[in-house]
Amino acid sequence: MSACDLHQLAPDLRHDSYRPEYRQGVLRLWNNNFPGTPGSSKLEDLLCALRHNSDLLVLAVSAAGEVAGTCLAGFDGQRGWLYYVCVDHRLRRRGIGSALVREAERRLAALGCRRVGLQLRHSDRQLDAFYQALGFFREAVFNYGRNVGSD
Repeated sequence: MSACDLHQLAPDLRHDSYRPEYRQGVLRLWNNNFPGTPGSSKLEDLLCALRHNSDLLVLAVSAAGEVAGTCLAGFDGQRGWLYYVCVDHRLRRRGIGSALVREAERRLAALGCRRVGLQLRHSDRQLDAFYQALGFFREAVFNYGRNVGSD
């Protein structure tokens, strides 16, 4: 899927990278779509992502400058990861989320990434179907986590 496909799906939307004027819109979407994420502050996550590579925070933005969707990608030099994939609830089921994921994958591939992964906090049939339709598959792994650093 190319960058222009988002505009074909929703003529009022375009892909954009993060800019300071989008901060409140990004945080609003993240807070609405990911409430109570343990050990995580949405603002801290945003600031951390911006320090590392702001071009990997892919946004769907309206002509009026409203943030309609996000897909944050990370790259460790070998694998890419997707975080905060979400679309405003009023605009779902139009292909916007898929277009955001594809654009993030395109940007990761341009950096030399060959594999992309993501983690879900819980199983959800709609989320499973969404990611499987994009070619993702479940892997038999156990993830362990631990917070480090200061709070």
